[in-house]
Amino acid sequence: MFKIGDKVKAIKCVDEVDLIGMEGVVCNIQEGKKLSIGVNFGKFFGQGHTCDNTCPSGFGRYGKECEFELIEPIDKPLTVKGGEMETELKNFSPSNLAQAKKLAEEELSLTEINTAKAVYLDLAKKKKEQENKIKDANKEIKELDKQLNVFRVK
Repeated sequence: MFKIGDKVKAIKCVDEVDLIGMEGVVCNIQEGKKLSIGVNFGKFFGQGHTCDNTCPSGFGRYGKECEFELIEPIDKPLTVKGGEMETELKNFSPSNLAQAKKLAEEELSLTEINTAKAVYLDLAKKKKEQENKIKDANKEIKELDKQLNVFRVK
């Protein structure tokens, strides 16, 4: 049984949408429903939604428990650092937003923090890819300059 805040990975199509291999954070659980596990995948995809306003629009999808595998439980001790404060949290309840606000010194729930982290990591990866493309383009320009200089000397 998953808990809100658990990090999971899609191991099957999620409600007939191919999200296999994508990781996300459980953002909503609807007891007694066929598609009861709401997961925020941390980035927009065409068939995504808000999982009943628990994640940004287009980032979430409801699925069955058997469509996901647990990567990291929310019960794992979490260290929050902020200014002078460094507190280890055990059995933190993400539904307790007052506790989350106080400990994180931010008005963010654990789900929002995990979503922000996933978005940041995705952007960092894209930035690195762009930097590599620029580096390759600069090498190509230098090579072309060398070839042009050969023609100029003659």
